[in-house]
Amino acid sequence: MALRLPIPVDGVELCGWFHESLEPRSDTPVLFVQGFPGGVDDCLGLAQRLSCFGIPTLTYTHRGKAPSGGRYSIFHEEANIDAALAVLLHSPEYADP
Repeated sequence: MALRLPIPVDGVELCGWFHESLEPRSDTPVLFVQGFPGGVDDCLGLAQRLSCFGIPTLTYTHRGKAPSGGRYSIFHEEANIDAALAVLLHSPEYADP
């Protein structure tokens, strides 16, 4: 099951989807970043499949690609990835004790 997960970065919000594992077998989540030119649909199938095998995953859409806000630029990608990792790794399930 995918849960909508907003990812704030530089004053805009990226649209993320967290694929929670019902029977966790891994405490290490996987971040999927769509290719260019591509869409989040390129990652969803594998993200959903991994979550079925106990590996939690996060996918998101690039800035400026619906439903994420902002304007697309390849130069934003490092900040987008950093923001997605921060949201993912600072969630209660994965935060360091």
